[in-house]
Amino acid sequence: MTTVFTRTDLNGPAMHALVIGVGAYPYCDKDQDPQVSVAAKLKSLTTSEPTARAVAKWLLEKQRHDPTLPLGSLEMAISPLERETQCDIYGKSVERADFAGIQSAFAAWYERCDQRRDAVTFFYFVGHGCALKRGGQALLLENFGANPFNEFDDAADFDELYEGMGRCAAQSQLYFLDCCREVPEKLAEQVSTGARSLITPDGLTVHRTTAQILYASSRWHKAYGEDRKPSQFSVALEEAFDGLAAQRGRDGVWRVEADLLPQAVRDAIGFPSGPRNGMAPTSTGDVQNGLILRQLSRDPHVLFAMNCDPGEAGTDAEYLLLNPDGTVIDRRPPSSGSWTGRAKAGMYEAFARFGGRRWRDASSDMWAFPPTTEVEMKVEYL
Repeated sequence: MTTVFTRTDLNGPAMHALVIGVGAYPYCDKDQDPQVSVAAKLKSLTTSEPTARAVAKWLLEKQRHDPTLPLGSLEMAISPLERETQCDIYGKSVERADFAGIQSAFAAWYERCDQRRDAVTFFYFVGHGCALKRGGQALLLENFGANPFNEFDDAADFDELYEGMGRCAAQSQLYFLDCCREVPEKLAEQVSTGARSLITPDGLTVHRTTAQILYASSRWHKAYGEDRKPSQFSVALEEAFDGLAAQRGRDGVWRVEADLLPQAVRDAIGFPSGPRNGMAPTSTGDVQNGLILRQLSRDPHVLFAMNCDPGEAGTDAEYLLLNPDGTVIDRRPPSSGSWTGRAKAGMYEAFARFGGRRWRDASSDMWAFPPTTEVEMKVEYL
């Protein structure tokens, strides 16, 4: 079984999700010759199952009843680290994430996506991945490396998948690849990985009008996650869907828009000092303005950074975040570096208080709108 959730009562646009998590790689790191084997340098991943579960959780809890784009279905395939373990998601057993299991999940997902032009596809893969020097991305599945004559026999060619999805009636398609994009030395000069296709492009039909591929890392780089916890990328994507990628309409309602996702994800990972672990999400595709993914029932949170000019003054400053009426919302005692935090979208006063030590108190208006805002207060010596 691959279906975790489905609705049959929807008569309008809906999001159909396929979430794949590959943790177990039983044929990797088995004393293969690293000069000829990609599998030799790979290990099983502890982050994949928690990540796939976390993505499924926020889709089911937050997208399921969205008034603009409700979740219409959720297909899953997961390979837990323990190979004998059957993965259970919300009481439903799901296929393991080998090629056969993912082919089954993909077929069910494609059928649902293909039923309406106004459907929105949501494809999320977390596991090992690798790229080619000249372009192309392979998604490595559970039994990667089992066939010594073609390690990629249990890998999916993402580029073929993407081109093949042009046949699907769904005009809006979103893809999230939470995997490394390093180019193994063995593949440096190759034009093909030998990965298999989940769907064959016909070279003619392209119903897709809006597409976005959001990668967790840039080409030649790794993706990261803490041991047995959801990955940085998945947490950032959830924050983007929760409002970092939102814009307020003239009616005062905040809505998450697809074209705002990439910057919101990058900011959630790297604001304000830049990418953590060198991980810089990248995106490709052509997203039409105004593709609404979620309607928020509350004001979203905004990432903020507060500091002083000159920077040395910040070490002595007690930073305060105030409502326009002067009430204190949050504070940070004197410490080195910028003060970073989260605040609901709106207007505030940023305040640097020195208590009569060396510097004059300073303040500045702070307009907080997603995804981020930075305030720098100029201060003077007493």
